Amino acid sequence: MQRFLIYFLFCLSGAVALVYESLWSRYLKLFLGHSSYGQIVTLIVFMGGLGVGAFIAAKYLPKIKHPFLAYARIELIAALFGLGFHPACELPSGWFFNRAAGLQEMSPIVASVVQISLCLLLTLPFATLLGMTFPLLAAGMIRSFRDGGRGSLPMLYFGNSRGGAIGILLCSYWLVSAFGTHGSLQLAALENVIVGGGF
Repeated sequence: MQRFLIYFLFCLSGAVALVYESLWSRYLKLFLGHSSYGQIVTLIVFMGGLGVGAFIAAKYLPKIKHPFLAYARIELIAALFGLGFHPACELPSGWFFNRAAGLQEMSPIVASVVQISLCLLLTLPFATLLGMTFPLLAAGMIRSFRDGGRGSLPMLYFGNSRGGAIGILLCSYWLVSAFGTHGSLQLAALENVIVGGGF
């Protein structure tokens, strides 16, 4: 029963992560002015952040006594990021467009560099947090169930991937149309709270 609950919660975590990725691309395409730019930057940040987060978590795993507790804390911190993303996105975008309007001499290259830098500042810490989840949970499963990860790790990855597929479908075809981007962010943050509370 305990294993099933962990798999279910991590499946839900995968759904939330892909909801965030989909929503980031919507915010960034408005800021960058083109849907392709928004999707490209989002994909780079999301995959890069997952890699950086996994590296950081793996580096500090030997010092972490309770991986499940650390995982729960990251989910709760991610909820705060989710709740604050909308206003955090409005501030730099508003500053940039007001500033760019007053600086006619700003070249397109400089403007693009500033925009992409702001996008990284907004999303990379968030993506890095999400990347820390799998190593922590994997370590917790190996330590708790002592199967060397042979059974638990494939199930974790399967559940998380399945959740991601469900999350992107829900976000694309229902969440945004029903609740808007801001409302969908709030729902995703609530799911982070549920996952963190579950652990």
